[in-house]
Amino acid sequence: MTSNLSTTCRACGDGGKQPPRWKDMGCFRFRVCSVCGYHQLEPSPLPAELQLIYGAAYFDKGKYATDLAEQREQERRVGLLRRAGLGEGARVLDFGCATGVFIRYASTLFDMWGAEISDPALAGARQNLPDHADRLLGLPGLDGLENESFDAVVAWDVVEHLVDPAETLQ
Repeated sequence: MTSNLSTTCRACGDGGKQPPRWKDMGCFRFRVCSVCGYHQLEPSPLPAELQLIYGAAYFDKGKYATDLAEQREQERRVGLLRRAGLGEGARVLDFGCATGVFIRYASTLFDMWGAEISDPALAGARQNLPDHADRLLGLPGLDGLENESFDAVVAWDVVEHLVDPAETLQ
């Protein structure tokens, strides 16, 4: 990993008014913002390194220990959208949809779309959700969303993986 160390938090923009904490995790070192608590890997991985990290093997293992754990998490997420005022048929973009677990679960209630930067994850989502294949977009396909509108955009478990979350979320 060869990119430069940052002195500014990528999440809240704090420029070091308060010194960061450092957290060592084996071969990784994280800068922990003293203001917002955001953990950022220092130095930031280069794009080629990110492709290695988030290749097919990253998405093969599944995220939940049991089917019940997966179901409960998806129910919690749908509940958050309902509490935010979304009704049945609301149009929702799952930004960073991975293999489409949330889309599969929520598509009975919402008009679900997905966006994913990882080609292996996107291929998995398209395989898992053939009826949604035209609404599952890779990075180049995101340009086509410029004139689309959504009632909600969710990014479950995404922000912590972004090199520059503030820029991405704009």
